[in-house]
Amino acid sequence: AERRRMSRIPLGFPVRLRIDGSPVGQTVSLRDLSRTGAFVELDDEPEAPVGARVALGFAVPNGPAALARGRIVRKTPHGIAVVLDELTGAFAAL
Repeated sequence: AERRRMSRIPLGFPVRLRIDGSPVGQTVSLRDLSRTGAFVELDDEPEAPVGARVALGFAVPNGPAALARGRIVRKTPHGIAVVLDELTGAFAAL
């Protein structure tokens, strides 16, 4: 059953993902996005547990960096669903 409160915008562009506790980030594909959530495609299922905090970011030409923070709410073999609770830059403009 669909439980989303906000409609998602299909995207498919690269963003940086860093899972709290991980020393480095990785470039991943942001498949879709809404004001409250996102789905991030990964090459492998993440080792991070549901509930882990994550940060997403990308550069905007001639503008502030777009940053978002949230937590993993679902994992699939192909990515993670994230509930977003902190948005700045282009993320906040949604």
